[in-house]
Amino acid sequence: MGEILFYKGLREMRKNRGFTQQQLADLAGTNIVTISQYETNKYRPSLEKVYEFSKVLNCNVIDLLCLERDKSFSNHASNSADLINSWVRENQKLTFHVLRTIDSFFAVSSDD
Repeated sequence: MGEILFYKGLREMRKNRGFTQQQLADLAGTNIVTISQYETNKYRPSLEKVYEFSKVLNCNVIDLLCLERDKSFSNHASNSADLINSWVRENQKLTFHVLRTIDSFFAVSSDD
């Protein structure tokens, strides 16, 4: 399958959109230090923050996560991402609840 490389996706999407780290931080409600730490893979954001970045950068979550994948998987992932993003927009409240639950699960699992 693929490896999740959020730090690459964030940096690539930010630069493609012509944003500085400071501009992205301002738009996403965070600070430049946090953006720098995400882009250097020192820290990983919550799933909610990934979704927030996707809205600010006007891209889908799958592209922002920069999944390393083979070409045959690429079209399927892109179509799936469009469906997921459409569903997320339509069901925002439920989506945030699901993301918080998943995020909490991984936080607890990593403490074990």
